Amino acid sequence: MFYGNLYARAPAYDLGSRYKATQVAIPFAAEKEEKNPDFGYSLVEPPLSTWIIRITFGALLAALTLLAWRIFGKYAAGVNDATAK
Repeated sequence: MFYGNLYARAPAYDLGSRYKATQVAIPFAAEKEEKNPDFGYSLVEPPLSTWIIRITFGALLAALTLLAWRIFGKYAAGVNDATAK
């Protein structure tokens, strides 16, 4: 049994479909605690995906702001030229 990933979802077990009420409970003996050797962060799971989304959102927002700044700058220059004549 491995545990300790803060971002992992809790498992959902459907014990009612696997065991009958008349079955005898099997005794459980836990082994020694150890780290999961196969654990690694993934790009699609937090915390890495959170930072990828934040950076992508920030870059897109900056690009949109720059584009709007250029468009409104040209529009303001055209309005100023029209009123000067």
